[in-house]
Amino acid sequence: MKKTDKPEFLSIMTVLSEIYDTEVSDAKIEIYFEALKGTSIEQLKLATAEHVKTSKFFPKPAELIEAEPDHDLDALREYQEARKMCSSVGSYRRPKFDNPRTEKTIKLMGGWFYFCITEQPEHWIQKEFMRIFLSLQHEDERLAIGAGAKKQLKP
Repeated sequence: MKKTDKPEFLSIMTVLSEIYDTEVSDAKIEIYFEALKGTSIEQLKLATAEHVKTSKFFPKPAELIEAEPDHDLDALREYQEARKMCSSVGSYRRPKFDNPRTEKTIKLMGGWFYFCITEQPEHWIQKEFMRIFLSLQHEDERLAIGAGAKKQLKP
C-alpha cells in the first residue's frame, strides 16, 4: 500500500471495527498500515472480505496476509483455455466460454479475432489477459468491503 491508499485503508478498518464491534485506536491503525505495506489495497480488500466470511474475530495483520486469495491461477487457466480455443474454434467463429469473465476480458482486449491473430509476443498477451481478468474478478469482490460503514475513522 501507498500513503495515497490511506483513506481506503481507513474505510476497511472502519468496516472491520463495525463488524467485530471493536474500537480501533490511532496506534492500531498505524501498526496495521505498516504491517500491511507489502499488500496492495486491492489484495487487502479481498483478504478482508475472505476473513469476514470465515472468522468471528478481528483479524491480525498476519491473518489478512494469509487470507489473500490466489486468483492468478484461475486467470492463467482461463487464458490457456482461450488460447487453445483459437486453434480449435478459429478466429472467425464464436467460441463459447464457461466463464463469462473470459469473454468480457477478450472483448476488452479488442475482441476474439484480435485475440487470436495478434502478433504481439505471447507473454504480453498473457500478461494483459491476466491483468484485465483479475481486474474484472476483483470488481465484484470489491463490493463486499467498504460499503455501509456507519462511522468513519479519522485519517
